[in-house]
Amino acid sequence: AATSRWRATRSWSRWPPPGASGSWSMTSCAGWSPEPAVCVVMASGGYPGAFEAGKPISGIEDADSMYGVKVFHAGTNRRDNTYYTSGGRVLGVTARGKDLPDAVERAYDAVMKIRFDGMHYRKDIAARGLKHLRAGK
Repeated sequence: AATSRWRATRSWSRWPPPGASGSWSMTSCAGWSPEPAVCVVMASGGYPGAFEAGKPISGIEDADSMYGVKVFHAGTNRRDNTYYTSGGRVLGVTARGKDLPDAVERAYDAVMKIRFDGMHYRKDIAARGLKHLRAGK
């Protein structure tokens, strides 16, 4: 099947949009961008096996405020204005960039702003794509 090089984008600062009423879906406000995007999944310690939930998470707002970055919640919950881990795959830190190396750098810069006990993530996201770029393929 053919795939598109275009990636979904929108201003992720507030959801639903201010003044919204009625039924809203993410696709109703989505746009498209030709910029490459990279997502780094931040996981709980022990994942994919047994893991402890309830670890406080810091830095999400700092990461989410970076240009071209959106932090997607997967295994989190919020109590008293603090986010906590509640699943194995905790966050998806996604970044757009002018090219693939820029998107990778932004994603990992955003990951470095987030902290929770036992967190781990792959450090080779987009490595094959970067290798192909360096080889001129």
